[in-house]
Amino acid sequence: MMKKWSLTLIAALALVGFASRAQATVVPGSPTGGTVVPSFDPLGVAGDTVLDSLSGSFTKTGFVGDYVVALLDNGTSYDWAYQVRIRTGKIEQVKGSNFDAYVTEARYTNAAPMGPFNPVGNLLKVPDTADRTADGNVVTFNYNGTNALQAADGWSYILFIRTNARSATFDGSVVIADGRSIDFDWWQPAGPAVPEPSSLVLLSMGLVGIGGAAFRRFKARTVGC
Repeated sequence: MMKKWSLTLIAALALVGFASRAQATVVPGSPTGGTVVPSFDPLGVAGDTVLDSLSGSFTKTGFVGDYVVALLDNGTSYDWAYQVRIRTGKIEQVKGSNFDAYVTEARYTNAAPMGPFNPVGNLLKVPDTADRTADGNVVTFNYNGTNALQAADGWSYILFIRTNARSATFDGSVVIADGRSIDFDWWQPAGPAVPEPSSLVLLSMGLVGIGGAAFRRFKARTVGC
């Protein structure tokens, strides 16, 4: 009997694992290989803990600006945040990698820790779209055509990617581009993902079902004594 229940429990857990993997590429806000319109998040990352941040400047011919990037802990999972300012030229794209099979939600906000980040310059200048490459690695915020970030716009909104990662490794990168580009190394998600709510519900249902069946069998055996 114990062996039978053990096999049943293993099957239920395997089903949970399958559900989690099956949903790993169904990415709210930024589907793998798809394009979405990023959502404004009024709460943003203001309550996050800053795990690491980096600020600096870049200079190429006709392409001069500043950036702030941060790795943040929202209490459940990690967020990747970016803020940029162009002083000469324009900015059309801000890219982060490598997000692999992790869930990503592309958002923007003006609510963030003021330690690393700066007040937003032009509240009307928002990213047009966000997309993710077919392999899941690169998430890009796009400012298209005449909506490209200009010097008069000042600091951009804080662009952030909410993930289901709970750890990070320093093997990722950031790219800021307008045809020309600059790039630098940064953190990327790593380790086990935070379980998705649907997986937790499935696990609960499976365990409740197992418990109910065990209770009914125990009751039947007790009545028969």
